[in-house]
Amino acid sequence: MVVLAEPAARGPARFPGGPPGPTVGCMLTSPVNRPRTVALRVVVALFLAAGLLGLNVVLLFPLIGWLPAATLVQLGYPAEDTHHLVHGAGIGVGYSALLLCVAVQLRRPAQRVAPLWLGAFLLAGQILFDLVRWSIDDPIWFVPYGLYAAMVLLHPRRSARITAVHRPALLLAVAGAVPLAVYGVLQLRQQFGPVDPTGHVDANHYYGMAAAAGVTIVAALLGSTDLPGRLLTAWIAGVAAVLLGVSSIAHPGLASAWPTGWAVAAVAWGGTYVALAHRSRTATGRRRAPAAAPTAGTAD
Repeated sequence: MVVLAEPAARGPARFPGGPPGPTVGCMLTSPVNRPRTVALRVVVALFLAAGLLGLNVVLLFPLIGWLPAATLVQLGYPAEDTHHLVHGAGIGVGYSALLLCVAVQLRRPAQRVAPLWLGAFLLAGQILFDLVRWSIDDPIWFVPYGLYAAMVLLHPRRSARITAVHRPALLLAVAGAVPLAVYGVLQLRQQFGPVDPTGHVDANHYYGMAAAAGVTIVAALLGSTDLPGRLLTAWIAGVAAVLLGVSSIAHPGLASAWPTGWAVAAVAWGGTYVALAHRSRTATGRRRAPAAAPTAGTAD
């Protein structure tokens, strides 16, 4: 019989042979830069204020996109604008995801790397779209561009290594990315095609739908990794797919609506992906759980 002795030290490990002092973890942790943290929160607050003021109505579309057009007209929605409902839902999903990725940077930004990357993807796509058209509809767009660039510069953790992926979630993300990418390309072809009488091209609605598809793809891929903040991007991917699918089911005849079969599949994909993302988080947590300290007892 071998007796396992109780460990003498219960506290953090310290350098052997020296007096009690700071732990290795504390010595490797950078001190908090208070002015930089305050500046980051000010920039985030300004971005959110500008976004909420400029997009207030657009942000409501994902919440009402599933309602029948007749019901919305009875509630006061203009009847002549009901052909924009699917586009409104898609564009609202993209902008809502952007504001959410910014809002979470107010608290523990070092743990929000994946949302930071997703927001950067959204704005980078918008900037590229403006450059391709060689025009900016309104110079006010320089405000969010500049604020986001300042937020990235002030961020305490702009990058992080991807050390692991959850294979089931990644496979499902890739499977969903294929039809979403095809859909996005088709929407961009319509955006850069001839002007239609409904005004969708002039209002950049097709680009907005392509951006929503891109957001869903990138958010799902980020949610399949171990990046800090990945669970939020996983939720964004799943909820975006569900909202766009439901909107297409409610308004199957409108421009950019998904075919009913694909819309139903998108709803199922979104729910399944979020469930897998939560499962991968639990599994990762179990793998990273520290081993329990040995206790007094006997062993053969």
